[in-house]
Amino acid sequence: MTAVVLEKALKKSLLAIAPEATLIACYSAVLGMMGSTATIAQPVLIAQTPQEAPAPPPDVQTEIPTEPELTPAEIAHEAGFAALGQGDFQKAIEQFTEAISKNSLYVEAYNNRGIARGELGQLQEALADFNQALALDSQFAASYFGRGTIHHKLGQAQLSYNDLSQAIALAPQWVDPYINRGLILVNSGLRDDALNDFNQALILNPDNIIALVNRSSLYVRIGNYEGALADCNRILALNPHIAIAYNNRGIALAALGNNAQAKQDLEMALNLFTQQGDTTGQSRAQKFLNTLFN
Repeated sequence: MTAVVLEKALKKSLLAIAPEATLIACYSAVLGMMGSTATIAQPVLIAQTPQEAPAPPPDVQTEIPTEPELTPAEIAHEAGFAALGQGDFQKAIEQFTEAISKNSLYVEAYNNRGIARGELGQLQEALADFNQALALDSQFAASYFGRGTIHHKLGQAQLSYNDLSQAIALAPQWVDPYINRGLILVNSGLRDDALNDFNQALILNPDNIIALVNRSSLYVRIGNYEGALADCNRILALNPHIAIAYNNRGIALAALGNNAQAKQDLEMALNLFTQQGDTTGQSRAQKFLNTLFN
């Protein structure tokens, strides 16, 4: 996929990429397609992992290794990492800033501060952090992914696509960049390429619910109702509380002539969307119930 081809497709596309403001377990509508909701995978938190020492020969006695003492920068980073995991993004930013003040070359601290800033909607500041992380380490796949996510939130599809592609090139076994690049391609009208990315994500992790949700939504859009049905069945076997899976399965079942089950699924989707406070999903499910069964 060349940049020129993608740029042309973007100009033809009527679908705008909307920013999502949710954690990985939540779903935000960005495709505007019939009966579907897209989900974007979130940037990953990066913790330092000590390098393992090579094992000694069996006949050589060694002392029991001790954990290396953390530096002041690492202590601050650990505190920020914990705060980020707890959703206390402001505290995380403060701790990562402290880590950076003690070690200005701390790639992981810039990356994780970028994540925290992105969660608070500080998109330009987040972009600057990911840029700095990549200036320090141009092979740091997580920061390409994080920066690509920020470009997505800013509606900069081509830049997002480029960064996600770089993340894939550096870490081809990592599922999330395939999912997010697939969303960029869907919104650009490049459905076959998007399907390839979702398929690759599911080859790497067949039970990835985000990839299954997005592929089922794409299947609904292109009229592959059997494929959508199979994906939704798998999603609901993994987690029976995914509202969009009932929504997409209901549409697929209606298209396949199973109206009774389709109505049950759409009603279940409506109830779950209502319980979860998803007004967009609720409105969409109600619309299809009214259209198909009234």
